Amino acid sequence: MRVGVLLAVALGLAADRVGRRRFVVAAAVVHCLLGAAIGLAPTFAAYVGAHLVLRCVDTTLAVAIGVLAVEWVPAANRALMLSLVLVAGGIGTGLAVLALPLAAAGRGGFAAAYALQLLGLPLVLHAARRLPESPRFLRHAGEPHAYRELLRPPYRRRLVVVGASSLLSAAFFAPSVEFFTRYLHDVHRFSSLHIVAFLAVTAAPGAAGVVAGGRLADRFGRKVVGAPLGAASALAAAGFFVAGGPWLWLLSLTAALLGAASGAALSPYGSELFPTRVRSGANTLLVLVTVCGSAIGLGTAGVLAGPLGIGHAIAILAVGPLAGAALVWLAFPETARRELEDTAGER
Repeated sequence: MRVGVLLAVALGLAADRVGRRRFVVAAAVVHCLLGAAIGLAPTFAAYVGAHLVLRCVDTTLAVAIGVLAVEWVPAANRALMLSLVLVAGGIGTGLAVLALPLAAAGRGGFAAAYALQLLGLPLVLHAARRLPESPRFLRHAGEPHAYRELLRPPYRRRLVVVGASSLLSAAFFAPSVEFFTRYLHDVHRFSSLHIVAFLAVTAAPGAAGVVAGGRLADRFGRKVVGAPLGAASALAAAGFFVAGGPWLWLLSLTAALLGAASGAALSPYGSELFPTRVRSGANTLLVLVTVCGSAIGLGTAGVLAGPLGIGHAIAILAVGPLAGAALVWLAFPETARRELEDTAGER
């Protein structure tokens, strides 16, 4: 399904061209309708193809929502606003899990689980009547919108630096998440119930870390908060994959809390370093680079798992986010409490 993110590049500039509000509303409606229709897919090929399109739409929708939120709030609250958006998305993902028993109840239940997407349609239409357009988009709507601008100075360097940091982090955290339950089951012999309890205790508090990270970043600075916490999270996560006993619980909880806080602190950079006319396009490319990092990390972990074991193979990859944190500290500007026109060089 990661190929769907590659397709998202085709839609990446849509919110820059037609407007944040218009694109968010249209993409949300398409998500509800397409999501409901997937349950009726006649063949597995059609099912996979529809999911690729849905992943494309959802990627650009998430980007547009983040950009709209960033452009609306005051400079002193951007990271906190994005952290609340991230928490809302996490809650939505958690609610989707509740439909799994219905999906397991035969063909009809499977279709009904997907049809639940239609329940969101009235909420989308209700919100659309109250959702205003970004005033920043309206001021820059007449400007050209093209990816090639991101390949020229000064934005080329910014895209490379932010993209490199995202890729290095994803190369570690993607396999960490992907092999998390398998590692607990295969190496530490956790039962399914034990794994659920472990996740409830160590992963659920991450929501608090997201909000705290956003608030701290707005108050003290993006990289001052994000870089050290990101490095500490990587070390704790690496320790989880080589430790045992009670340390598993403590290290997993620490990695989740600090990683969530670091991600929230650094998340505004994707919008703050690029101009309004290509802000959504820049964020779409950064998502693509992050997915590439995930693929690299998963492939590398798979190759190393044979000779080293899955735990040590993933732990070695922690060098990626450590290098990414150093890159943030050395190369990123501080953007907290500065207006977007200033941080993006539009003045």
